[in-house]
Amino acid sequence: MKFVIGLFVTALVSLISTLAFAHSHESVSHPEWGNYFNKAGVQGTVVFKELGREQRHFYDFKRAQKRKLPASTFKVIHSLIAYETGTVKKADHLFKWDGKPQWLKAWEQDLTFREAIKVSAVPVYKRIAKLIGPQKMKYWLNRLSYGNEKIGGGITKFWLSGDLRVSAVEQVDFLEKLYSGSLDASLKGQAFVRDILPVTQHKCFEIKGKTGLAFRKDKPHIGWWIGWAKAQQRVMFFALNIDIKDKKQYGLRRSIVVSLLEQGGLFEENICAN
Repeated sequence: MKFVIGLFVTALVSLISTLAFAHSHESVSHPEWGNYFNKAGVQGTVVFKELGREQRHFYDFKRAQKRKLPASTFKVIHSLIAYETGTVKKADHLFKWDGKPQWLKAWEQDLTFREAIKVSAVPVYKRIAKLIGPQKMKYWLNRLSYGNEKIGGGITKFWLSGDLRVSAVEQVDFLEKLYSGSLDASLKGQAFVRDILPVTQHKCFEIKGKTGLAFRKDKPHIGWWIGWAKAQQRVMFFALNIDIKDKKQYGLRRSIVVSLLEQGGLFEENICAN
């Protein structure tokens, strides 16, 4: 009986917190966006928030709040921590390839820091994580309030297969603070990260963001794309995650977000009309 009551109380608290969050942030549900996910044949969530506005727009609010492995989207905050700890101070900081075969051919070469984030070079960021060390890494995750702030699973793997988790809602909040320079970090460090973020070319928007892919055994992988799109002085932050079953679905991370930016009615006027 106590167990049943406990489950009821837990469910009630969860419902109240969800409703309170939705109300306080004027969150707007877009069930019609499910057509984009259904057409792509994937399950997932997406959150959008325009700079300077309270409203969050989302598809699948429950999933948007659920924390998941950030995978290579962590390279955004990882780069900031690298700068703040003095591990990397220049975009052209060179990392020499050790000559070992890598998962991607693009990683089998010397890479500057700017190039490393562009090709999502995991070996480079593993080296950086070792240099930062667990104590400083944990300090900065706590200071920046990133996700669940956990680094269990190893200093070179905690964001890939370890204990770190973050939600799509939290990713958007973090990005807006990074863009605005309001994180608890130096202004130079935040500007440094904004500068090196990879750019996706588009006819209507300047899109800066980072993909991620968390591999899971016997389960669909978690595919991420987070960032912001800028058009006519309007800035829209976004975070998407989807379940990925094969390589053919990798590109859906970008295509779903871009389609919603173009057609989802996020802007008061159709910025991408022409």
